[in-house]
Amino acid sequence: MLNTDHFILLAGEPHAWDDRLLLRQRNGESLTDIQEYQFLEGRRSAEVVKSDGGYYVCSATGLDGFKPLVHTHHCGGPLDGSLEAAIEWGKSWANEDPKNREFFARKSLLRGKAIAV
Repeated sequence: MLNTDHFILLAGEPHAWDDRLLLRQRNGESLTDIQEYQFLEGRRSAEVVKSDGGYYVCSATGLDGFKPLVHTHHCGGPLDGSLEAAIEWGKSWANEDPKNREFFARKSLLRGKAIAV
């Protein structure tokens, strides 16, 4: 996770992907080209987000349309809408393939919330 100013990594091990990204960027490749290549190679990112129906988890990339990975009961999914349930699900998802998956949250979303990270 490169942007630790605004995000907090909750699960996954993106360090090898990040190192390769930085190296390729130093060699003159554009960030968008690198991100597209890494997506095609299997890198996946997910983020906990909040909607009117509660907290859920969605893809953190526009390369697949920021698609929801899991919904709340409000939208026909298994999550109860709590932040804790969304974080638990996201951690489990990332830990299925931690070398290729990362799960994070915006620090602003977590500000003032008591959660175990």
